Amino acid sequence: MLPISSNAPKKFFRSLILICILHFSLFSNGQTAVSTVYGDNGGFYTSTTAVPVTYDDSNNLLGFTVDGATYSTGVNDATLTANNITYTTGNFVSFPMPASIDYKPEELIGIGTNWGGVSQNNNATDYIKTFNPIVPSHFVRDGSNGLELATNFFNIESQVIIYDAIVINQAVSINDAMPDIIVTQTGDPGNTDKFKFIDSAGVIVGSEINVTFGNVAIVGGTDWTIYRVNPATGTVSNTFGINTYRDLRVLSINLSDFGITTSNFNQVTNFVHTTSGSTDIAFTAYNYDAIKILLPATDLEVSNSMISADDFCAPTTATFTTTITNKSATELSKDFEVDFTIPVGMTATSNSAVFSEAGVSPLSASFNNTNNTWTIDNLSVGESVTLTVNTSVSTASFPISFTATATGLFQPDSDPSNNTQTISEAGEDNDCDGVKDTDDLDDDNDGILDSDEGTGDFDGDGIANYLDLDSDGD
Repeated sequence: MLPISSNAPKKFFRSLILICILHFSLFSNGQTAVSTVYGDNGGFYTSTTAVPVTYDDSNNLLGFTVDGATYSTGVNDATLTANNITYTTGNFVSFPMPASIDYKPEELIGIGTNWGGVSQNNNATDYIKTFNPIVPSHFVRDGSNGLELATNFFNIESQVIIYDAIVINQAVSINDAMPDIIVTQTGDPGNTDKFKFIDSAGVIVGSEINVTFGNVAIVGGTDWTIYRVNPATGTVSNTFGINTYRDLRVLSINLSDFGITTSNFNQVTNFVHTTSGSTDIAFTAYNYDAIKILLPATDLEVSNSMISADDFCAPTTATFTTTITNKSATELSKDFEVDFTIPVGMTATSNSAVFSEAGVSPLSASFNNTNNTWTIDNLSVGESVTLTVNTSVSTASFPISFTATATGLFQPDSDPSNNTQTISEAGEDNDCDGVKDTDDLDDDNDGILDSDEGTGDFDGDGIANYLDLDSDGD
C-alpha cells in the first residue's frame, strides 16, 4: 500500500466544499423543476415527474405545478376548471425569438410525429411544409400564446439573443409566488444556457442565471419527427428521425431569483438569452402580468391590393397581392402578421415576398397556407414588402373579393385606419354574359342601361350603381 499523505484529508474536504459550492451556484438560485404539466393534447393532458406521459400531437401548455402550487398559462383556463384542477390564474407568452438569428448550415426542427392525427413521414402534406419558407425560430413561438409543446428547435447555435423593450410591469410581481419565466428542454440535456436582464447600457441588472437540465426530473415526453431544414432556402432536406422519443423537462424561475428588486426593476430594458449550442426548446415564456414587451408605436399601411385570375367568370387559378409599408418616420416595425382573407374554394399553391430594402433575409417573411397568414420579422422605416399568394380554384363566388389585414404582435400602431384593405374584382366582363364591359350597355345585366344607372354609389356599398344588382341596398 502506498503511504497516505497527511494532507489528503484536508484536500478531500476542500474538494468536497468546492463541489458543494458549484452545485449551490447552479441550483440554489431559485430554479425550480416543474412537477406537473397540463396540456390540451387529446382534449386534456396530464403528466407528472412521478408518471411521465408521452404525447405525439399538438399539445399547448395549459398549466403547470411547481412547489406544490398550480398555475394556469391563460391558454384555456376553462379546460382546467372542467377537469377539476385547482389553480392560480396566470398569463404566459413565449418570447418572440426573431427570424434573423444565427443559423447553422442545417437545423433540426421537431414536430409531433402524429400531428393532426396524421403520421409525419416527410410527405408533401406534413405540417412543417405548410410554411414557406420554413423559419426554424418560429417553432419556439408557435401555438396558443406561443406555448406549443409539440414543436421545437433542436441544438440552437450558440449565440446571444436580445429581446428589446422589456418592462417589469409592477414591483409587486417581484416577490410574489407566481413564476415569471418558464424554460423548456425537449431534447437530451447538454450545456448551460444563460439568462439575464440588462439596462440600456448593457449592464446586468441583478444577476445572470445559468440553466442546466442534467439533474432536472423528467415531466413528460414527446415522440418526434425531426426534420433537417436548410435555413438558406427554408426547405426540408431530409429527416433526422421519425417517431423518435425525447424527454420533456421544465424549469420555472422568479424575478427575485435574478436579483431583481423593488429598487432596480425599473432599470431593466432588455432580456438576454445566451444559447449553449445544445439548446433544445419548445419555448421560453414569460409571465405577461409581470413582464411586458413595450415597443414604441409604428405605422403599418396596407395598400395596392390586387386580384388577378385566368378567367374571372370561371377561374381555375387566382392570385392575390398586397403591399405593406412602414409609414413610421422613426420606428422599425417588428413582429407583425398579415392575414389574407381569400374566398372559400381557393387553396394557396405558392407564395412570394419582395422587400423594397436590399439584403433582407428570405426568412423575414413566411406564409402559412393552413390559415393564409404571413409572419413578418421586421420592416425598416419607409420600406415595404409586396406579398403574393397564388391559388388554385375549385369553386368561386363572383366577383372575387380579398381582404388583407396587418396586425402587430407586440407593437401598437399609430394609425389603425390604414391596416386593412378590401377589394373585389370582376375582370373585364362584370356580368359574365360574354360581352366585355367596354362594349356592354348593361354591365350588371339588371335590365337597366349603364347610362341610366350612372357611376354613383347610391347605397354606399362601394360598388358603382351600373355594376350593382342592388344599387339601393334594399
